Amino acid sequence: VLQTASAIHFVRNNCELDEEFSPDTIQMVIGVIQINAMGSEDMPTLNPLKLFRSASYLYFNGSMATHSCSPNILRIVQLDSTLHFKALVPIKRGEHIRTAYSDVLQGTMDRREYMERNYYFACACTRCADPTELGTHFSSVTCQNCQHIFESNSDSDSEDSEPDRHTDSGFLLPVDPLNAQSEWKCNACSVVKPAADIRALVQQVKAEINAVLYDNTVGAMEQAEGVLRKWQGVFLHEHHSLMVAAEYDILQRIDYVLKAGDVEPGLPSVALAEKQVKLCWRSLLITARIWPGDSHHRGRLLFFLQSGLTNFVKHKMRTQLAVIMFLCTELKNVIDMVAEKRREGSAILRDSPPGRDEYLMGKLMEEDDDELEALRRNIII
Repeated sequence: VLQTASAIHFVRNNCELDEEFSPDTIQMVIGVIQINAMGSEDMPTLNPLKLFRSASYLYFNGSMATHSCSPNILRIVQLDSTLHFKALVPIKRGEHIRTAYSDVLQGTMDRREYMERNYYFACACTRCADPTELGTHFSSVTCQNCQHIFESNSDSDSEDSEPDRHTDSGFLLPVDPLNAQSEWKCNACSVVKPAADIRALVQQVKAEINAVLYDNTVGAMEQAEGVLRKWQGVFLHEHHSLMVAAEYDILQRIDYVLKAGDVEPGLPSVALAEKQVKLCWRSLLITARIWPGDSHHRGRLLFFLQSGLTNFVKHKMRTQLAVIMFLCTELKNVIDMVAEKRREGSAILRDSPPGRDEYLMGKLMEEDDDELEALRRNIII
């Protein structure tokens, strides 16, 4: 209200446009901008090679896309300020074009609160209406009465793998996901918890994770892993949005450590690379259900996946110089997978405006072919 009043005063008095625009007209324009305008989504940076545009963009046709927490398009503001819609999945004639006004990687409770606070409507999309968030359990809380410790099929080395079916029971889910005050009931026993208890638990975990996310000290990765050990599968589902966020932070830190060569004594580089790859596969599997298709998040995950696989090959060759037939075959297969993921990742990210992190990632994946060829030449089969 204060901001609106200040804007009205600025336009009518400072700009001396009081005769041209009434307070109601100015308030209506402000409302249109607040609801329909979009940001560039560039990340603030001091790096002159990276792009940062501090602006709001308003498009007539662009504002017609409907909202969904499982979007089928990606909005891209180009350098010339034109807006491009990129289809993430095939869209049938007559099907709604769906974009996301909220953060797709947040849980239902946070997304719906954000939508009501900023866009003045309560989202009721298919994902929000599903207690399991399309089978991901992105908001599920472990039922302490069941003493159920979630054990996923996390050792899988393929994004096509499915979670174990027995892990879908023993969790608290909202009885009515579209009601913020709905009780949460265990899907395996009779335990019921009020929404306030769930909200308090989530806020506690969120505070611990945020403290780590903004910590750039050397020990931050160990702290993040400590948060996972404390909460993952014990109080929150292994695939809970907060756990996925913590894992994404860890895999990025691993990538930085391996590239900088700053590995702690006694911790093999190949073990870190394997952990990075494992976390990437799991995140790809989970997010594919809520954010299907060629999203930029998938492109970023593919960047870190190919990076982890490349580091795995490099450190394996460095530490095991003996020519072992099965090892050579294994490493050649990994290199082929790296090439495949680089092609896919760069294809997804190449439409980003030059200077964006995604554009730079895509460019790196396109330019590293010589590195792969050098690795292939060092493997004799």
